[in-house]
Amino acid sequence: MARVLSLLIVLYMLSGLCSPGQAKRLPGANPEKILYKKVKNYKLYLHVFYPKKKSNRPVPAAVFFHAGGWNSGDPEQFYSQAKHLADKGLVGISVEYRIKNKHKSHPFDSVEDAKSAMRFIRKNAKNKGVFKVPIRRNKIAAGGASAGGHLAAAMATLSGFNAKSDDTSISTVPNALILFCPVYDNGPGGYAYGRPGIAANYRKFSPLHNISKKMPSTIVFLGTKDVLTPVPTAKKFQRLMKKEGVTSILRLYKGQGHGFFNYGKEYDKTLKQMDQFLKKRKYF
Repeated sequence: MARVLSLLIVLYMLSGLCSPGQAKRLPGANPEKILYKKVKNYKLYLHVFYPKKKSNRPVPAAVFFHAGGWNSGDPEQFYSQAKHLADKGLVGISVEYRIKNKHKSHPFDSVEDAKSAMRFIRKNAKNKGVFKVPIRRNKIAAGGASAGGHLAAAMATLSGFNAKSDDTSISTVPNALILFCPVYDNGPGGYAYGRPGIAANYRKFSPLHNISKKMPSTIVFLGTKDVLTPVPTAKKFQRLMKKEGVTSILRLYKGQGHGFFNYGKEYDKTLKQMDQFLKKRKYF
């Protein structure tokens, strides 16, 4: 059965149904690009959208991580959501992080980069030489899709995978989580368990296996036909969150597969529900 499930997952990924290339794009978008990290010969950037109305007072922010199985993808996937929230008064950020096809990296490196990005944002939140609009350090939501959803959740749960250059006194835990079809179970039978290094370290790498009271309020969007993160996995995550006394909202989309939120009416509906989630928590 495990071999059959693994084969189905591979075929599903090859079919392109979870491809970030299907994401709703934002033609003509021109975010500011801010260098947050240099590693080996690579430079990694934050792609930043600002509110139209400039303010000297700090505003909330939302930080997004694209899909692609830690292998591929690009920050443009979340330009639309980042720009949408910037139009509502937040600083919207889509993060570039190391991926296998471009940087010959491992998923552990992607987690390290996500943490570096959050620490950079919090450290420089009120630095006028970095961000044109100051950011509230205690009002930073993080979101992502698929592997990017894993990264957002990883920042809230995992204690390891910290860059040597990072100031680890700066917390990487977001103040809210917005997860789209996240692959946050990496244990036996879970996503990427068979990849080199993960089986032996899944208890350090899998957000599902590291849930605690420090987790922020979370909303998860998932299709009922998602084979990478099955509904029972999402319900287990929600159950464990609630056991720790943490708000966990699960929005199921009947008949939808992985990546459903990228287009059409599902895109519009998830955007509306994301807004409601953030508004209730006074992000705007």
